[in-house]
Amino acid sequence: MGVSVTPSPLVWVLRTSWVALLLPSPWHVAAHHSTSVNIVLIAGGWILGSAGLLSSLALTAVGLTVVRLVTLPMVVLVASQLSYGIADDNATFSMTVSLVAVACAAVLACTPSIATAMVQAGAYGDESRFPLRTPVPYVAPAALVYIGYTAAVVTGPLLLAAQSYVFGGIITFVAVTASFKVPRRLHQLSRRWLVIVPAGVVVHDHLVLAETFMVRRVNLADVRATDAPGEEADLTGGVLGRRLVVSLTAPDKVVLSAITRRMLGTTEALHVSSFAVAPRHSDAVVARLRK
Repeated sequence: MGVSVTPSPLVWVLRTSWVALLLPSPWHVAAHHSTSVNIVLIAGGWILGSAGLLSSLALTAVGLTVVRLVTLPMVVLVASQLSYGIADDNATFSMTVSLVAVACAAVLACTPSIATAMVQAGAYGDESRFPLRTPVPYVAPAALVYIGYTAAVVTGPLLLAAQSYVFGGIITFVAVTASFKVPRRLHQLSRRWLVIVPAGVVVHDHLVLAETFMVRRVNLADVRATDAPGEEADLTGGVLGRRLVVSLTAPDKVVLSAITRRMLGTTEALHVSSFAVAPRHSDAVVARLRK
C-alpha cells in the first residue's frame, strides 16, 4: 500500500488560512491610495489569494510550487496595508485576521507535511512519494531568485499605476521576462522525490540526476539512516545532516546532471554499490522499504 492520499490536518489548516485571508480582503484597505494603485492592489490580492486557495484544494506538485510562489507576494501585500488598517478602527480586526492567516499560510507552505501531501496526491497507483530535502548549495540562489522575482512582480505594476512609467516599465519587463523561467526553475524543487513502488525504488530528481534512477527491489541489500556522509555515492546534491544510505547487491548505473558532475568532479555516469538520498521523512522511508 502507498502513502495515504487523505489530506492531513495541516492541509485543511492551509486551506482555512487562505479562506481567512480572502474573506476580509485586506487589499481593499488600499482605498487610501490613488484609484489606479488601488485597482492594482485589489486585483493582485484577489488573483494571488485565489491562486493560493485553488492550489491548496487541488493537491499537485504544480500546486505546491504555486502556493510557494504566491505566499511571499501576499505577505508583502498584507504588510504594506498594515499601517492603514491599524489607523482605521473599522479595519483593525480584518487586518489582524489577515496578518495571522497569511503568516500561517507562509509557514505551512514550507513544512514537510504539506509538501508530502501535495506531491503524493499526484502519485500513480501503488507508489509512495517522499519529497527530498533541498540541497544546501541551491538554497541561497533559489531564495535570492525568489525574492528578486517577487520584488519585480509586486513593484513593477505598482510603479506603473503610480505613473512612474520608466522604472515601472523596466521592472515590469524584467518580471514578465523572468516569468518564463523562474517558476519553471523553482518547480524543479517541488519535483524532487524518492518513490517507492512494488518493483523497487526510484530517485526522481532532475536537479541532481540527468536521468531518473531506478533500483529493482531484488537489487536492494539494505537501507539505513545516518547523520554523516560516508563512502557511498552522494545523490543528495549536498544536504547536511540526516540522510538514507541504500546498499545494493550489485553495482548499478546512475547518470548525473551537469551541475552535479561539476560539484563532485566526476564523470557523467557512475556505477554505484551504495548511494545516499535525503528524503524529508527518512524514518517513514526506512519503515516502508523494510516491510
